[in-house]
Amino acid sequence: MNSPKLVRIANLILGAGGLGCMSILVTVFVRRQMHPPGTLWKYYVLSAAGLLFFSFSLRWSAANKVRLALLCTSIVFTLYAAEVILIILSATSPTLVPPDKFHVTRELIAKGIQASPVINPSAFIPSDGLNGIFPFASQANKRAVYCNESGHFTVFTSDEHGFNNPRWESNPEIVLIGDSFAEGACVDSGEDMAGQLRHSGRNALTLGGAGAGPLIELATLREYATHLKPKILLWVYYEGNDLPDLKNEETSPTLRKYLTDDNFSQNLIGRQVEIDQVLTVYIDEVSRGEGQRDRPWGKLVDALRLTALRTRWAKVASSYGSPEELAAVPPAADFNSVLQKANEQVKGWGGRMYFVYLPSYGRYARRVDENSYLHRQEVLDLVRGLNIPVIDAHQVFATHPDPLSLFPNRQLGHYTPEGYRLVAEYIRGKL
Repeated sequence: MNSPKLVRIANLILGAGGLGCMSILVTVFVRRQMHPPGTLWKYYVLSAAGLLFFSFSLRWSAANKVRLALLCTSIVFTLYAAEVILIILSATSPTLVPPDKFHVTRELIAKGIQASPVINPSAFIPSDGLNGIFPFASQANKRAVYCNESGHFTVFTSDEHGFNNPRWESNPEIVLIGDSFAEGACVDSGEDMAGQLRHSGRNALTLGGAGAGPLIELATLREYATHLKPKILLWVYYEGNDLPDLKNEETSPTLRKYLTDDNFSQNLIGRQVEIDQVLTVYIDEVSRGEGQRDRPWGKLVDALRLTALRTRWAKVASSYGSPEELAAVPPAADFNSVLQKANEQVKGWGGRMYFVYLPSYGRYARRVDENSYLHRQEVLDLVRGLNIPVIDAHQVFATHPDPLSLFPNRQLGHYTPEGYRLVAEYIRGKL
């Protein structure tokens, strides 16, 4: 028979569970503007369901309440035991929980190096820019700290407009527009697609930006590529996230103007000093927040949030079903409009636009339908319907004896230097 004291403890545990769910629900609602729309529904559903469950459980019989409290306590204990083990392991094996780019940037600055983290322009979508300006690149003329997928952080020297290039030449033959794949994420300078094209003798620049989707890419074309007027513009499309990125970008009034007003421009190419200033303020704020995590209190908060366990789980889960597949959406009318406007603009200066289709890790990690996976055939049909020539890099990976070897550590991520090299060679051959 359950003692009154045991029942009181069970009531406290179940009540704490309900309060925890309520706090999550309130926190997510208050901070909703900091996240892209459509990404928070699962937190609302789970926290609301948890709140209702714990509220009703307080009406159960004494025996059932004690059993449920014991179950919840066991689950919580197991989760935090796993978190502690991962924290201990990470202290001896940094690859388990590697430092972030802000941490690496602070280390470089401490050595007297003018460093800055690569900034993802999509971070400014919830606020619709920074102090009246929406940047699409990182700070100019800095050692730009990027990402780590192969065991070391990649760093490149940004050009006079914050992109991953040498200094601009007045008339480059080829310009790449795209996201982190076009920018050359997680490989050393010169190993990216634009760098590989330059090695082969082609005069190429990249205007790729981490996290950019089709609308930011259209805006980048208008703000920067129109001043370069290349003979060839490579629109680099990554099947893993470009369409969901567009859906997110459409929530920004500033970005929408690039689609609805053909004359809209922020004149970013002449505002680099202002861009660098607003990014400095932004980076300082984020860096201070990240720096707090290195302190004992910050580490405690991370542990309470099960940060190490959630990070590890995300890596394991990606081998069964990537976030790209879960977020996949079909191409919509706005995607058609973006490509049509981009193509017309390139034609307007006498250039030619090519659509470069980049495949994702999930396509080769398991058996999938080649044409329906991530709406591949729908996208290609749409592009060909606009009379835009297609360069399908999937053909490079599909004919490779071991396509997973072209991804870092054979895991979900960007391409290895060899992967970028093969794509660049294929593009050069098609051109």
